[in-house]
Amino acid sequence: MAQLHIRGLTAGYGGRPVLQGLSAGPLAESAVTALLGPNGSGKSTLLKTLAGLNPALRGELLLDGEDLARAAPSRRAERAMYMPQMLPKGVHMTVFESVLVAARSGRRGAAGQDLMRDAMAVIADLGIATLASRYLDELSGGQKQLASLAQALVRRPRLLLLDEPLSALDLNYQFHVMDVLRRQTRQHRLITLVVLHDLNIALRHADHALLLHGGMIEAEGLPGEVVTPATLRRVYRVRARVERCPQGQAQVHVDGLAGA
Repeated sequence: MAQLHIRGLTAGYGGRPVLQGLSAGPLAESAVTALLGPNGSGKSTLLKTLAGLNPALRGELLLDGEDLARAAPSRRAERAMYMPQMLPKGVHMTVFESVLVAARSGRRGAAGQDLMRDAMAVIADLGIATLASRYLDELSGGQKQLASLAQALVRRPRLLLLDEPLSALDLNYQFHVMDVLRRQTRQHRLITLVVLHDLNIALRHADHALLLHGGMIEAEGLPGEVVTPATLRRVYRVRARVERCPQGQAQVHVDGLAGA
């Protein structure tokens, strides 16, 4: 079983550490791990470091025993796929063309017909088949986000890194995308890390959770074990309850600021 181990990771920008001796894992394949924490806690830095866009100052990033921190950029690109918060502008390419290009770059050697079929299947699974012939530079922010997610999924990397993929989506698509993401992760045995700010989405859709605070892991485990009144007070500085709705789903209810 593929696993990701993060050991003693220190990383940052301009010599200023953001992550300081962070250790987590093992993160298993076929599971969606929610990366949680307040603004500035190091979530995006962790994803960028795993993707090789930001160098690790110290530590190991072991994927199936291979240290990604010391892998060649081409090897890292084969194994890890990063979807950023901000998507590139001015790309004059249809949604289908962009997803097909992503499939070809991530799965070299696969038959062209298979790649075309898989590209359309991912597009349809995300509910954007009507956008297949539309150009990326004429789409709304949410539509671009869905197209970018299709590009990431079709590559079928071992390590899928998504930075706030729901930020521009309405409630319907937020639920739909997390359902698709969980299904694709299991079907293709991916190791998926996704930055989420909505704790209720994490409680409902994630298999595992990492809660960051001050560049370190505050809590790790099942979402219901990580998102608790105690951790919400320590990390988010709020007074909150985690209760189950009539359908049995855990939900966060914030009563006020801690100390207020």
